[in-house]
Amino acid sequence: PFLGQEKFLPAYQGFERGVATFYDLPGIPTPGMRVDLYGTGVGSDTSSDSTGGSSGHQAGAGVRVLVGGKQVQAEYAGRSQGTAGLDQIVFTLPSDVALGCSVATQVLFGNGQRSNAFTLAIARPGEEACEHPYLPVDALTRVSEGQAITLGVFHLSRQVVHNVRVPIVGLADYVTEFLGGAFRSYGIGDLSELPVVPPAAGRCVVFQRTGRAKETLFGLYSAKALDAGSALVLNGPSATNMQVPRNQDRNYPRTVRRGYVRAGDALPRSPIEPYFLTGYGGADVGAFDAQTTRVQPVEWTNRDQITDVDRSRNLQFTWSGASDNVVMAFGISGAVVGGANADPIVNGTVFFCSEFAQTGSLTVAASVLQQLPAGTGLLGLQTVTDGSTGLFTATLKDGSALDFGQLFLSVGSTKAGSFR
Repeated sequence: PFLGQEKFLPAYQGFERGVATFYDLPGIPTPGMRVDLYGTGVGSDTSSDSTGGSSGHQAGAGVRVLVGGKQVQAEYAGRSQGTAGLDQIVFTLPSDVALGCSVATQVLFGNGQRSNAFTLAIARPGEEACEHPYLPVDALTRVSEGQAITLGVFHLSRQVVHNVRVPIVGLADYVTEFLGGAFRSYGIGDLSELPVVPPAAGRCVVFQRTGRAKETLFGLYSAKALDAGSALVLNGPSATNMQVPRNQDRNYPRTVRRGYVRAGDALPRSPIEPYFLTGYGGADVGAFDAQTTRVQPVEWTNRDQITDVDRSRNLQFTWSGASDNVVMAFGISGAVVGGANADPIVNGTVFFCSEFAQTGSLTVAASVLQQLPAGTGLLGLQTVTDGSTGLFTATLKDGSALDFGQLFLSVGSTKAGSFR
């Protein structure tokens, strides 16, 4: 397989889960730069197998590289000279390639086969590091140099599924309010598992993760979880001194409320007041206090019109309602890319795009949608607290400080959809 790894700065070369990974690059990839990938799977080569040489470019293999939703023809695909059995693929990043620290990438073969999915970090021309949605360059630098960073992210979500048919009652809306989050220490091999936070207004981010289905879908992370105490305490509109116990994986999940309400009444017309999350400290993380701001939900006006998404065309979300918050649209899609029927390997990708609520609409570009695999998935529109709010700090028991901490609140609707 062709394997990639987050590479944020040119200083890093290393291993990910026991597999040597490296790029033959003078620095971090930027648009227009040549990239060399190394792996296996191009096909047999008698010259290489017998002498360690190479028969040259294997045009018949039909190798292309899918990077950020764009297909790029391989300039060379064949054995790496002098290394028996090791293939080399050379391609050039397009000038309009997607940028970011985790750009979804995959090798495509002419016979329909696909490599494992992986990610590339791609920076703007002239920059020495990729642009992460919330991590500063100094944190990326430390990770690239083999150090770990520590994050604490908590998401309080009020999700609504509209027009559910309930026996006797008829149509109703189903509301789930849930808090989840954890403190984790991330190394270079864990960065595909970084928590998702709302992007700034006017921006989109795409996150991709590949792994065994139960790990990808249910969040069995390899990043080290930290102990912040036996329980946290939540206060707010739907919670009074509510205990949020630590589970066996050192996550802090808690269903705040759930149930059916009359159709059309699930999203409140008045603002949702702030929530407060308090931790009193544990074996790894000291005491902390986090607080959301008020959220005024909006109404997703073209919800029923968005069902089958054509990834080659821009997708517009519209809403109504007066709000000073940020509105975030998201889409999730996944595909099986390997493994066995009983234990498949899944490539799951999600986009998040945000805009100020008063604009009334946002458009997700086709270049973003094309980074999601075709298949069934979910679509949603959320009113969220601004990315600059809900930030908090904590002192770790080793005396260092938390690199990033945030509690954010989202309120909105989710529906099934498909991507083609």
